[in-house]
Amino acid sequence: SIVRRAVADVGAVCRRYSAEWEGEQLTQGRMGRGSAMEEPESSSSASASASAASGSGPLLLGQAVRRAVEAKRKNPEQFQRMLSHITKIVESHNDEQICRLLAGLATCVSCLDKHAAELVKAVLSISWVHATDATLQMLGEFMYTLVSAHSIYGDLCFQTIIDPFLLEPRETIITAKGGSAGGSKNNSDDEDDDAASLTREKLEAMESQFVRWCSVAYLMMRHVLEVIPAQAKAFATLLRKSFPHKRHSALVQERFSRFSLGLALPGHLESMRESVLSLMIEQMLRIDVEIADDDMEEDDDDDDDDD
Repeated sequence: SIVRRAVADVGAVCRRYSAEWEGEQLTQGRMGRGSAMEEPESSSSASASASAASGSGPLLLGQAVRRAVEAKRKNPEQFQRMLSHITKIVESHNDEQICRLLAGLATCVSCLDKHAAELVKAVLSISWVHATDATLQMLGEFMYTLVSAHSIYGDLCFQTIIDPFLLEPRETIITAKGGSAGGSKNNSDDEDDDAASLTREKLEAMESQFVRWCSVAYLMMRHVLEVIPAQAKAFATLLRKSFPHKRHSALVQERFSRFSLGLALPGHLESMRESVLSLMIEQMLRIDVEIADDDMEEDDDDDDDDD
């Protein structure tokens, strides 16, 4: 009954926000018919549209990336310079530069095979939590064209989508200011300080932010799995491995659980419903046992003090 109530709760909120967000995209013409996020294009047509929309810059960047990848064995320094250039763009959190980068890579996606794995990892380390709608659109299109050409990058795409749900509140603030947003550290020692500093307004803003993340993540996942449906099981395994450690804050535990439950909702990833619910029940039982163990240890400590 707890799981059913939780599913109903997150489902109602996510469906409402998802409808609003997708409606805005349709109004602005970013997710209209023919868009890769609504109706994915082929790799070639997506590349052509990216080049046409972004001018010669992305096309030149794509050509430079292709040359660097092809020359990797003979001229590793050229490849490393390109890797450094791409890493700087990603870490800049500059939406305009990131959009240009993604558009450029879309023109040379065929060359991003296993030999270009370092470049792809650098690009997919992007923190999208505070990205503009235009950047999210480009990122979704890039993921789609990437896995269309190279399904080996499915896990990396999924990890990029999941990562924001492992961020502690302080890390999302840092990200918003343009700092590093890497994977969450297990630093729950400051959890009390975070809780004390969260006002009602901040909590409401964080909730709105979280629901937006869910809407974007579900949309990206659906389209990636349209290309590589066989990797649904692999994603379920990744979800299990990514589940927050017990040292993460209660807020992260709650967010990741709600995000995971939302995957099982109609219209999202219904094929994963059994896997997700099984995972959630398993995690709830684990947490319940750990809480019971902690209570027993505290009781033993109290008894020792009395003696």
